[in-house]
Amino acid sequence: MPGIDTAKEASWHQCVRPRCRGIRIAGVDECAAHAGPAAVASFVEAVKAGAWCDIRGTRVDRRLLRELTAGREAVFEQFIANGAVFLDDSDFSHCRFTGEANFDGAIFRASARFDEALFDGPARFARARFYKRATFDRATFTEDARFAGARFRSSASFDGAEFRQTSWFERIRVNGNLSMAGTTFRRLAWFNSTVIDGSSTLEGSSIEHDSSFEGCKFNRRASFAGTTFGGVLLFTEALFGQDASFERCSFAREAKFSRASFGADVHFDEATFSGSIWLEGMRCAGRAMFDSTSFGEQCYTEDAVFASGIWFTGAEFSASTQFGPMDAGPSLVLNRATFERRTRLQVSADRLVSIGARFLDGAVIYASGADMAFDGSIFAGPTTLAAIAPGDDSRQEARVVSLRRVDVANVTILDLDASACLFAGAYNLDKLKIESPHAFSLSPVSPTVTVGSKKVPILLFWTRRRVIAEECLWRAAGARTPRFVRRRWTTAATQPPPWLGELTDHEPESLSADRISNAYRALRKSYEDAKNEPGAADFYYGEMEMRRKDPTTSRVDRFILTCYWLISGYGMRAWRAVLALLFVVGTHGVLFTHHGFAGRPPKAQPDHVKGQLFALDSLLFNPDRNVKLTTTGVTLRLTIKTLGPILLGLAVLAVRNRVKR
Repeated sequence: MPGIDTAKEASWHQCVRPRCRGIRIAGVDECAAHAGPAAVASFVEAVKAGAWCDIRGTRVDRRLLRELTAGREAVFEQFIANGAVFLDDSDFSHCRFTGEANFDGAIFRASARFDEALFDGPARFARARFYKRATFDRATFTEDARFAGARFRSSASFDGAEFRQTSWFERIRVNGNLSMAGTTFRRLAWFNSTVIDGSSTLEGSSIEHDSSFEGCKFNRRASFAGTTFGGVLLFTEALFGQDASFERCSFAREAKFSRASFGADVHFDEATFSGSIWLEGMRCAGRAMFDSTSFGEQCYTEDAVFASGIWFTGAEFSASTQFGPMDAGPSLVLNRATFERRTRLQVSADRLVSIGARFLDGAVIYASGADMAFDGSIFAGPTTLAAIAPGDDSRQEARVVSLRRVDVANVTILDLDASACLFAGAYNLDKLKIESPHAFSLSPVSPTVTVGSKKVPILLFWTRRRVIAEECLWRAAGARTPRFVRRRWTTAATQPPPWLGELTDHEPESLSADRISNAYRALRKSYEDAKNEPGAADFYYGEMEMRRKDPTTSRVDRFILTCYWLISGYGMRAWRAVLALLFVVGTHGVLFTHHGFAGRPPKAQPDHVKGQLFALDSLLFNPDRNVKLTTTGVTLRLTIKTLGPILLGLAVLAVRNRVKR
């Protein structure tokens, strides 16, 4: 018969029938399958009286099994069936095995039922073969239960079973589904190198001691939802082909998923980790969900890769936490997460979203290639947001894109791009530390004209300045702004990412000029405190520009600001002050020539050189008192001696603001 090696000598007295390895029963030379009715009846009566039920190597048919298990609660002192072949449905439901139950190497050709069976002694099913469905629902294993190397060609069910001592399921293979819902493991549970081709369910189970699933393969969906793990848990190098669920699980001690591989989503939502969790070298092709999860100790994620992102929405971290370095794929989400101790995070991702997160002891966040949004987050301790060089050339440089509604008093931005960063509702901006030489984008270049094959700037002395994203959005949204101007202020570097509104529930808004001016004022103070005068000068320019553009500014103030802007660029553009000074000197020189000198003959040729030199002399020195001036000339001398030093001072001030450190 297939499955039996008839050539191999057994270690017991075999049946005399050809090709039968069954053990002889008492009084005859044949096994229970071939002996006469009287011998079988005598054997069955002896078993019921308390004798050993030894059917090793025997082919058990329906008739023999029915006689052995007659009565609702058959009791077997010893049941030895290793190598036995059960040809028909095997129903051991409600049976009680007071001694050892040995089914090592047994073959169940049809279904096998051990529902509500009681194994008072060791239960051995090592290398057993179950060709049809096998059920051990609500069975009780008082001593060790060994299923090592067993093969279930169909489904297997242990729902509600109880294992009071060590259970061994190493190297088992289940071609169908495995169900252990509500199962209780009082002692060690070993599932190393197990392979389950169908779905796996251990929902609501309890494993009170250590358990190991090292090297297991779950080819379809695996669910451990609601399970309690009381000891050390090992899923090292386990393979999950489809979705895996550990929702609402409780992990009392360490849980190790090092180098585990998940082919689809994995859920740890609302789980509780009282001990440390190891995700080192883990690979997850789907989403990794840790929403509302509680971490009592460290969470190690070194070299982990989450190809579809990882979520910690509403998670709580009680201990000092160190993430990474890890690859979070498209997203790392920390929305409403709470970090009670100092946190260090090193991640490579497309985006890092931290909406309403609380870093109660500060954090150090190193990002590679990520757009980071921290809307409404709390940084109660010193926090550094820093960039690291992307290991993947396809990723951009890391950017911080939103600090809306954040108290940034404890925040330092280090080597990050803040060109697209939104500051709406942020406070203590004057205490924000920015230690990035190129944190902000520059204003548009001068308009150009095409000459031949080259583009030549219209304004040769056009000076660009640092701008924040809110000003770019404001200018691009201006209803009265010409389209070509709006287009020049709409650049990819200053545009918030398209996902920002969707993931934060707050679309980027166009702030009023007054609010933008306040943001520039605070950032200017931050740069001044850092002794970065050129950067502060750019933000001062932006502040004044927004004040001039603000519709609530009075007409008088707007006129004064406009003149200030035209003459010297708010004291920031030396070339404008110099040009204004040259214009004033030149204009006064012409006026002196024609109207300033007294006694000039009416038809005399105007001496423009004399007029220009006198205007320059009036500006720099005390002019010659012997030169007779008209009333107009005296007035011109007073105006040039008033305007000249002002313009000269503005030029010097502008140069100083650009070079001061």
